[in-house]
Order: sequence, then structure tokens, then C-alpha cells
Amino acid sequence: MRQWIGGEASIWPDEKWEIYAVPGPDSAVAELAARHRGVLEEFPEHLSVVDRQWLHMTVYPVPWWASEAPESEVRRLHTALCDAAAGLEPVTVTVGPGLASRVGPLLETDTADDGPWAEVTSRIAAVAEEITGTPAATTSPAHVSLAYTTADLDVAGHERLASRLRRVRSSPVRAQWTVDTLHLARVRQDPVAHTYTWTEAHPIPIGTRRSPAG
Repeated sequence: MRQWIGGEASIWPDEKWEIYAVPGPDSAVAELAARHRGVLEEFPEHLSVVDRQWLHMTVYPVPWWASEAPESEVRRLHTALCDAAAGLEPVTVTVGPGLASRVGPLLETDTADDGPWAEVTSRIAAVAEEITGTPAATTSPAHVSLAYTTADLDVAGHERLASRLRRVRSSPVRAQWTVDTLHLARVRQDPVAHTYTWTEAHPIPIGTRRSPAG
């Protein structure tokens, strides 16, 4: 398991716009993540644990650095995303269990390439591509990161982490998450603290379009 920021992931020169699904600090997903925290804190020299208010699932990495995106263009993107999401339906995602992946500890999800979540992500990506003029980026399978790797972890350490995470089996090991809102977030990467936080988050409600009365 390699260091994430500055290793697997490049260091950002600026804040960046991203489209996230955010479960919220009081959600079942946040509670599930909290049950793994004790294990993750056993690796202080290798992991930076994600605080519950910053838990998220990346939907689309917008190819805009904050300093290069005029406010008018951000508003135009947000409006277009809201219009597109209004015609979609909220999606219930099963999150968990926790595992030690190649890119770090995370909660996996049951999202499929041809399921309802794929419909949401493909529509959002198409709108973002149209507005930004940049081809859709390739993203990893949907997940919720529990921690970011701050230093390389050798095979033995990775196996110990994986084993400890497998023992976190207090019921339930999964959580249901109905994603009914996305966020266009201005995200700050901290390569020293190894965190991702956001300074702005504009909501994108899913499924708000109403049929005409009559």
C-alpha cells in the first residue's frame, strides 16, 4: 500500500472542484465508518483517518482548478447539474464492509456498472464534460475512503491491517444510504495532514422534477 497524496495521487497546486455524494456526520454510513476508527488509529505513522464530516464518495472529478474557474462558469455548471439531476431518481446504495484496498482502507459499495448508480454518474459526467469541454475522467469504483495512506505500508503491515479490519464485524457490517443529493464541492487537499476537506458545497438535489398537474 503506497502513500496516497504525493504517491499514488499527485499533489494539487490549488483547490479543485469535485462532485461528491456526502453521507453526513450523523448518517448510518458515518456510524459504520466510526466502528473502524479504532483499528485505523493503530497505524498512526501510516494512516490519516477521515473525520466523519469529510466522508464522501466521489462522483466526478471536475477538471477545474478553483483559481482558473470563473464564478459565472461554476454557477453555469451547478445549474446544469441541478437540471440533469432533477430528471433522475434517488439511488439506495449498500455501503460496507470495510477493507484494506490497494489505495487504502475504505468502505466498498454495491454499485454496478449497469445499475441505477451508473445512470446517475454517467449523466452527471456527460453534463460536466459538456460544460467544461474536457472528456470525462476515469474514476475508481465507487467507495467511501476511511483513511488516506501517509507513508508506504509493506506487505506484512498491509496484511495486518486487512486482518484487523476483517475483525470489525459488529452488527451491522453494512449500511444503507439513499443518495438523494450530490454536491459540487470546492475541495482542498492538504499534503501535510493528508486530508481532503471542502470550503464550499453547492447541493444538487436528485429527482426534484415534478410531473405537470392535471
